[in-house]
Amino acid sequence: FLQYLELLQEVCVHYKEGVLNPEAKAIQDGASQLGFDLSDLVWGRYCSYVSSQNSKKAAEEEARDICDKLFANPVMETYDILSVKRLRKKEK
Repeated sequence: FLQYLELLQEVCVHYKEGVLNPEAKAIQDGASQLGFDLSDLVWGRYCSYVSSQNSKKAAEEEARDICDKLFANPVMETYDILSVKRLRKKEK
């Protein structure tokens, strides 16, 4: 049968609502000068990594744990787990 060996995790970390985001503000200002309206812009960091967890549920739990402890500053930031994708099918 086919076995899934790895899971690709994709996470986005961004400022919480109401926290000043200087990068988003600078982008909004620049966009405005170019004639674009980017109101309510959310600007953050994208991260992807490969997990060797045995299930999607375990991989999502791992992603939450990593975000809580490492990727996001819980005072100012929040995160979204964008996807968990299976990689590298191998016949067994």
